Amino acid sequence: MDALIVQDPGILYLARRYFPTLTLHASTLMAIHNSAGVNRLGRLGVRRVVLARELTLAEIKMVADRTEAELEIFVHGALCFSYSGLCLASSFRGGHGALQGRCVQPCRLRFRQGAKAGFFFSCNDFCALPLLPQLKRLRLAAFKIEGRMKPPDYVAQVVKAYRRVLDASPDEEQQALKEAQQQLLEAPARRLTRGFLGDHPGQEVLTPHRSGASGLWVGTIRAIREQSIAVMVRHEIQPGDRLRVESNDGKEKSAFRVTQILSEKDENLPAAVPGNQVTLTTAGHYAVGERLFKVAGKVKNPGSRRPRYGA
Repeated sequence: MDALIVQDPGILYLARRYFPTLTLHASTLMAIHNSAGVNRLGRLGVRRVVLARELTLAEIKMVADRTEAELEIFVHGALCFSYSGLCLASSFRGGHGALQGRCVQPCRLRFRQGAKAGFFFSCNDFCALPLLPQLKRLRLAAFKIEGRMKPPDYVAQVVKAYRRVLDASPDEEQQALKEAQQQLLEAPARRLTRGFLGDHPGQEVLTPHRSGASGLWVGTIRAIREQSIAVMVRHEIQPGDRLRVESNDGKEKSAFRVTQILSEKDENLPAAVPGNQVTLTTAGHYAVGERLFKVAGKVKNPGSRRPRYGA
């Protein structure tokens, strides 16, 4: 074991007292958001602090300039509507605490306020990739990408995109960034936001009419048939992919799993390639012109995936 990621101050005290040589990291669930908190933890024997996700770029820089402990920040993944680690909504509604990877995510549900209904607490996914050239020049020890309970293909694609920019020289960064952003299109996610690192987080973090993943735009409906739809393909579609339909006014419709792909001659295809029109079997209330987004793919090598606790 390289280090122990700790959220509870009591566990921190016991680990330091009985295992003095154990390397300790402070979890983002501690919600450490200023230099005073980082310095205090340093005096308690913590080597690295994973900062709260609610900090701005200027605040991260200020903390880095005024501290000595190693700093780590999240750069990609889900956002919590509350301060990470302090939300009690999951315990109240689902009986499971938000820690240990057991959050039931009540913030993803549809809520109603008077005559209005929407996903008022469902945050978009965090993506700091456009700011990576600035972030890697700060005194930061590591960048954290959310991988818990994510498909291996998704994790591999996101890590590859960030690695491309991190390894680029200053002269290569802009080209690397373009290539990395294209790679992220292959990793279905909710609509992306720079979160609190953006200029207007209050306008970017939430999209109330969207509940789940926007994903990769893979095709557009060209015709409606009985129990099927004709689709013009933009990106490859394979059996096992999960697709969500977006209405012409930008609202989400139901999702479905691709079970069969037929050519215009009704021949079975192993995959749908860009530029072709194919037929997908599905039953639903769709309309011509609506777009299909890939929100999940078939896991190629699922293996053994036990949840990892701690953040």
